[in-house]
Amino acid sequence: MAWDETSIPNLTGKVALVTGGNSGIGFETVKQLVLHGAKVYIGARSESRAKQAISNILSENPSIPKELLEWLPLDLSSLPNVIKAANLFSTAETRLDILINNAGISSDEYVTTKEGFEQSLGVNHLGHFTLTVKLLPLLKATADVPGSDVRIVNVSSLAEKFASSSNNFTTVKDFSDPGATNPNDYTSRKAVFKRYGISKLANILFTRELQNQLTQQNSRIIAITLDPGPVATDGGMGVFPVAREADRYRGQFLNGPGKIAQSSERSRNKELAQSLWKISEEVLKGVDQ
Repeated sequence: MAWDETSIPNLTGKVALVTGGNSGIGFETVKQLVLHGAKVYIGARSESRAKQAISNILSENPSIPKELLEWLPLDLSSLPNVIKAANLFSTAETRLDILINNAGISSDEYVTTKEGFEQSLGVNHLGHFTLTVKLLPLLKATADVPGSDVRIVNVSSLAEKFASSSNNFTTVKDFSDPGATNPNDYTSRKAVFKRYGISKLANILFTRELQNQLTQQNSRIIAITLDPGPVATDGGMGVFPVAREADRYRGQFLNGPGKIAQSSERSRNKELAQSLWKISEEVLKGVDQ
């Protein structure tokens, strides 16, 4: 039977956070989660865009209680802001069942974040790494509640195969990789794809190492990553019926509802994933909290 929004179970009492939930696939994800009873936070930098998204959902679905939709101020390009957002969320809620790291950016030019990291890597990976790590205590506490089913979903892309082959995440400087060998060629399509690709590779490696650590800690949290290309926008990411086969899905890369795909060989490199985690933690330790 084909998977669609009717496959989503009743989520009443669950709490979810979707980054970039004010538009595109993120918006559709938020809508499906709240339609199935979850309380959903839209993690977004723009208050006006987030609140407009909330207004649109409520106007289309007047039966949804307005208290089930909230805006979480979140600027993924600023790590201190990400930490502030995570602390705010942890103060406001006593549980987090579904974390969907959906927001993503691709820069046509070589642009850096406030901390000096290449923007795609800074936002797509480091921002979400920081958010996830800071929310892990709440996620783990929720997973310990009987009957819980906690998910972390990191949205990646098959574009990870375009990642720069020279970037092996060995030092923090690799987060500033321009993706081009020619300093006058930073805006070429090849360089753009390399920068975006390396950030999407980081998403997969991060997910694999995150799941590895969670499993070692005997946590029941399921972390997965996916390419949203073939996923219908009416589907709610993060609520695929994988709990019955949890061991099969932990840390996996999906390219459709419940369909495990084979990502690149580099993305399955355990040492590379551990190295990425190590330097990401190094960055986090240096952030003024």
